[in-house]
Amino acid sequence: MKKVIVLSIHGLGDNRIEKHIKRLLWEGYHVKYVNASEGNIEELFTHEKLELVHIPIPYIKKSGIHILQIYKKMIFELKKDFGDIVHIHDPQLLVLSKIATRLGYKVVYDRHERYEVIPILTARLGAFFEQKYAKWISGVVYVNPAQTAYVEKVYRCASVMIPNYQSEKIFTE
Repeated sequence: MKKVIVLSIHGLGDNRIEKHIKRLLWEGYHVKYVNASEGNIEELFTHEKLELVHIPIPYIKKSGIHILQIYKKMIFELKKDFGDIVHIHDPQLLVLSKIATRLGYKVVYDRHERYEVIPILTARLGAFFEQKYAKWISGVVYVNPAQTAYVEKVYRCASVMIPNYQSEKIFTE
């Protein structure tokens, strides 16, 4: 059975991730979705091949000491006998790519934003994580053709552009 672990600190209702998980399920994968965020996990869709692991944490506590707690809980989930691929949706979680690779996973990074051109500190930190952990990434999915040059420069792996925008009007199932 094909198995994927999806790691995210996006809000539980982020439709980009939900569309991605539904696509994996449609392709026949068993998916474990490990999410650290606010929200009620009961509001998410269910599927016989979907395992949901929710780490409840307020948005304002996704940095500093709290991110270390998130890392610890996600590492615990990675160490369980689960799958072949880890799909990371947030640059802060790229720290886990090295551990996942050492555990035998292939790591795919879903790059939603152009962190290198956003002039605020959190975005610059995103670009830092991307560059620091690029060597542990087996594949990159990005959403905007304007990201192509940066992705090809930073990542030495397979990449694909899939326009998975947040608006359902732009990208449908």
